[in-house]
Amino acid sequence: MERATFRLAIAKESSLSSKFIKLIDKLLNLEEEYHNQCQTVDEIKQRRLKESKAILDEYFTLASSSLNSSDGALRKAINYSLEQKEKLSRFLEDGHIPLSNNLAERGIKPFVICRKNFLFSNTIQGAKASAIIFSIIQTARANGINIFNYLQRLFIKLPETPISQLD
Repeated sequence: MERATFRLAIAKESSLSSKFIKLIDKLLNLEEEYHNQCQTVDEIKQRRLKESKAILDEYFTLASSSLNSSDGALRKAINYSLEQKEKLSRFLEDGHIPLSNNLAERGIKPFVICRKNFLFSNTIQGAKASAIIFSIIQTARANGINIFNYLQRLFIKLPETPISQLD
């Protein structure tokens, strides 16, 4: 099932917003295809330049031509995307750059959820310690490392490690 199915149920099929949704969905579907079929980031870059760039150009053409004919939240969104065109197009330049920032958003979610808990850090050192632990955990998670085993290894090995080797 395409990603747009739910969103198109909300937006009228012929509305301007549905045209934007369809273009964005095409880009997301292509990205999924690239990551399933391509062996290297160079292959992803080449396919993006060949296929995704045309869709992105179509998106910005539609945005430019629709700016004056839209209003409210849609106009704001169109204007924002036009102002950010260079940044929104950057994923075409490098196969490492993801189209979406969902991975980063998921990475910071634990910090957002625990934000209230951090208010109870009574000292700056306590807050720093919390930040360090969260950073270690998220880095391990991002690299596919078993968090429990990694922390266990750190807690065993770090006390044995001379300070001169930690710099």
